[in-house]
Amino acid sequence: MTSASTSVQSLKLPSKETRSGPDLPLPGLLRATTRSGVSEVDPLLAEVKVEKVFTLAATSRGEVAPEGAILAAAEPELLALETEDGSTLFIRSDALAEAVARLRPEAVMDGEVDFSQFRDPNASTRGLGDVLWKMASVLRLPSDGIVEEAKAQALAWAQQKLGDQATAKAYDLSSCLGAKALMWKIESRLAGRPGLYHWHDKTLAAGDHCLPGDPRLQAMAAGKPALVLIHGTGSYTLGSYADLRQHSATWDMLQQQFPGGIFGFEHRTFSESPQENALVLLQALPKGARISLLTHSRGGLVGDLLCLGQVEDSVIDSYQIDTRDADDVAGLEREAQEERARLRAIRDLLAAGHVSVQRYVRVASPARGTRFL
Repeated sequence: MTSASTSVQSLKLPSKETRSGPDLPLPGLLRATTRSGVSEVDPLLAEVKVEKVFTLAATSRGEVAPEGAILAAAEPELLALETEDGSTLFIRSDALAEAVARLRPEAVMDGEVDFSQFRDPNASTRGLGDVLWKMASVLRLPSDGIVEEAKAQALAWAQQKLGDQATAKAYDLSSCLGAKALMWKIESRLAGRPGLYHWHDKTLAAGDHCLPGDPRLQAMAAGKPALVLIHGTGSYTLGSYADLRQHSATWDMLQQQFPGGIFGFEHRTFSESPQENALVLLQALPKGARISLLTHSRGGLVGDLLCLGQVEDSVIDSYQIDTRDADDVAGLEREAQEERARLRAIRDLLAAGHVSVQRYVRVASPARGTRFL
């Protein structure tokens, strides 16, 4: 059988409209004003150009996709794929074509991969409809030193963790630390500082960020019920929950229900694990907080950890990361050790009564695992 990588010749996007030009807007996730309300644009993002935007047509199962854009696998483009819920996937067009061909072989016809055939294979079992892809943007990145910055960051981490044992391989981009540092650097360029934000206006501004001891956390610290919203992969609070604020009756009801405040947790989803996210969130919440959680997608993995019960050390010790076919086995084993330490820290904070989860609503969480983030 011919592999997908050799048989794929092009990717067909079911586009109902194509726009091109010099002044096309950046994808929502990269717009500073959308993520945090800050008007300044990072210099790197200011140089990112959108060459084309394809408005994707939704198709039902069995329906023929409209004639759309054809992207040749031999000339890969960097795509930003946006969904209706605000999530964004950055991927090369040839890698996307190969992924769709691998997961949906029936989507390949004469070397052409029909993107409209890609749907979440587990959606029906979760009681959900298909993922609604709404837009694909072709990005052109500037030439800059982000790779060198990532290598420098990985080396700094390696020296912290390994001391004199740190070597060039420790910060090679094929290593565990190198890949993590590259994603960390990219996510660091996004507008908006990670952390807990008090959501009281139509948007989230930089001034809404709450550090420990912030006066806006006093009501929560006093035990008044509060609501914490946790977004999913590649998304952000407004991308996942903006509609709550648009309906005044719903928002008024939430404010009455949660006098301790409504908060969004902005966090990195590529360079940090759910364990890292959960520990950061716990440390940001005041001791004695009584919270309810609303999570979407990967945010459910973070929320689950805030409900962790009395887990024995032997169970945590069994946590491992699969190192089969890995280039950096030692790096992954070290990462697994650090994850076990985070799990213990989360368990101990919860056992000490640091916070109490009153209610928990989890939407579309990949709790049983996922092949496609």
